[in-house]
Amino acid sequence: MPRRIWDNSVGYYALAALFFLSLAVVYTWPVVLAFDRIIPGFATDQDQNIWSLWWVKYALLDLHTNPFHTNYLFYPYGTNLYLHALAPLLGVLVIPWNLFAGPIAAYNAAALFGLATTGVTATALGRTVSGNRWGGLVAGYIITFSPIHFSYVSLGQIEFLNLWPFLLYLLFLIKLTDRSVEKTGPSPTKNAKYGTAWLIVGAAVSLVLAGFVTFYYVAFSLLFTLFYLLLRGLPERRWYWWRTILVRFALVWLLFALSFGYFGWRVWQSAHSGEVKVEARPIVIINESVTLHGYFTEFDANILLGKLLGLAHLAPLNRVHYIGFGVLVLAGLGLLWGRRLGLRHTWVWLALALFFAIAAFGPTVRTDPHVNPEIGPTEAWLPWNWLQAIPLVNITHSPTRLALIALICVAMLVSQGVAYLSGLALKLRQHSGRFLWQLIPVTLVLVLVLEGPALPALTRSMPLPPQVSVIKADCASIGCGDALTLDLPFTQATYTRDSDLMLYGALRQRPVMGGYLSREIVNPYLSEKSPFHLFLNFKELNQDIFQLVPYQSSVVALLNDYKIRYLTVDQGEFERTYDLTPAEVTAYLTNLLGPEARIYTEEGLEIYRVPSPNLTAPTPLMIPTIGWQAIEKETIPKRWMGDKASLVMYSFQETTTRLNFEAAAFHRLRHLAVTLNGQLVGTLEIQPDQMLEYRLDNLKLHKGENLVVFDPLEEPESPSEVLPGSKDTRRLTVTLRQVSLGQ
Repeated sequence: MPRRIWDNSVGYYALAALFFLSLAVVYTWPVVLAFDRIIPGFATDQDQNIWSLWWVKYALLDLHTNPFHTNYLFYPYGTNLYLHALAPLLGVLVIPWNLFAGPIAAYNAAALFGLATTGVTATALGRTVSGNRWGGLVAGYIITFSPIHFSYVSLGQIEFLNLWPFLLYLLFLIKLTDRSVEKTGPSPTKNAKYGTAWLIVGAAVSLVLAGFVTFYYVAFSLLFTLFYLLLRGLPERRWYWWRTILVRFALVWLLFALSFGYFGWRVWQSAHSGEVKVEARPIVIINESVTLHGYFTEFDANILLGKLLGLAHLAPLNRVHYIGFGVLVLAGLGLLWGRRLGLRHTWVWLALALFFAIAAFGPTVRTDPHVNPEIGPTEAWLPWNWLQAIPLVNITHSPTRLALIALICVAMLVSQGVAYLSGLALKLRQHSGRFLWQLIPVTLVLVLVLEGPALPALTRSMPLPPQVSVIKADCASIGCGDALTLDLPFTQATYTRDSDLMLYGALRQRPVMGGYLSREIVNPYLSEKSPFHLFLNFKELNQDIFQLVPYQSSVVALLNDYKIRYLTVDQGEFERTYDLTPAEVTAYLTNLLGPEARIYTEEGLEIYRVPSPNLTAPTPLMIPTIGWQAIEKETIPKRWMGDKASLVMYSFQETTTRLNFEAAAFHRLRHLAVTLNGQLVGTLEIQPDQMLEYRLDNLKLHKGENLVVFDPLEEPESPSEVLPGSKDTRRLTVTLRQVSLGQ
């Protein structure tokens, strides 16, 4: 029975699926024991991907909206997700887990499904290349559980654990290329014609699937297709071969373009919209490159091999590029003996492996394991410099991921080497006794296990954090409905902090203020119209240039207007970000929200419930945004401006008001033009060196954000330029204080 199952194609792949799923469970142990509370790995990308998988489900089933745009990040402004690692296909596949077990279980399902399915498709690819079932299985293991690929478990990059759509496309690519191309045309049988047609459709569908896992796979597929066809066609002397192959793949990519074109256009549009920063810093690209020694010396990621070699320190399984000496030996056997097995294109896999291994070095070769921040990209001949000239391909800013393609090519050589060894073992079994032949499979298994990923895998527990559990319980007790939470400090504090916010958002199923995307975006909270400058400049709250009588009620009203009912405070982040002690933060928030507002406290964490505003029509809240110098804390605080300076007036209703302030010009008489929402409301003469009162009447504010811009018409000057002995190099024009609104 086992032999019949093994010899049957369906049975063979069923066994492969069971084998790789079992290995995925073993290598991620004990995740399967607590599927909704333990995840494999330690990287912050996991929190980001937990949110992404949850968001696809929530957008499609709950909000019935386009998942590629959200205001559940960077609330209330939102952002598009076309250049974010959203992996919408995976989000759709794990919807049942999201519905019945939660977002953490959905992430684990995507990880285990990705490892198992990658193993099966890699097995099919290896079997096709080598013509040997054992060769296919070993190739599947090497691609799936080599340190290079398995390191993405630690990194938390779920899209690269799901390598299977890319491998599926390579399988169709090889079948289409190797299908007989004779000058008399395709075989006259109906089945053969439909076979080629179905291969073309299958290749196009696999490209679409790959694109909806990560756009990297589309770029990888394009590169691999170009180089594979070039190398395969070099020995061909027949124009008909080239014409047929080019027509086939033109049809594949045409079908793909028709199916994927709109999404690809939106990716292109997003990359050139100015909303995201596509150009990565040189040091980032170099840090995301493979070092020269990395392919050969990072074996300490494996605990078994590390202990055998007596290594004192075991590196975390994070950006590991170790191929394995045993794997290279097997690949060498495939290279040497492939032609004897009737495999004519072994050298193609060698050339491709070398090309992509070199491309993974990035713009310049590094031999040291550490990044020198002074190193920049060179104009060297390295392939990465050429690849960055290809449109859409140049969106990919992580050369290290090209090592995955090099690994696949090496695994194809390994499959041929195993095919040779399986034949050798069969001969030994027939002619050299019962047990001698068993040395080959036993040695092979030992080599693969010793040079595979670490055992046990890195895992972390994911208990429900107080930022979620406490608020959920309190919200249920008071019936807060769709109330939101502002986690302070709320944006761009640290990469880890912003990923935490995304995890909280998925677990709460609520929007979050801030977040982290795969591409750096223009921070919407830094817009000159955003009232959230109030919290970005937290150190200067309650000490600004305004008359502060209605201040507390206006801030509470602002929070209520945005449905923010809870504040959480990470005291450690506050100390790192704003240099504020926990006592200072607690004192300010208690004064702002009232002594009963704090509902939870533990070391380093406080949670506050925002009360309803005391006034039915609070005074509009004024917040300085951009263009201001730091506060000068005199008896009455003041701020200088250089060129233009902006002030947001957040009004809780439509109203007409008057703007009052005291102002003085620097060094000479100056003129100050004031606009409200783009309309000029007055030009004032500001006298030098003395504070005088000024006012602007009939300012018509609409509900929500109103932008006031102060524009000095004369050029700014520096005190060091005009005042003897001054060392003040600031560029100054006008200073303001005592700003207020009144009838």
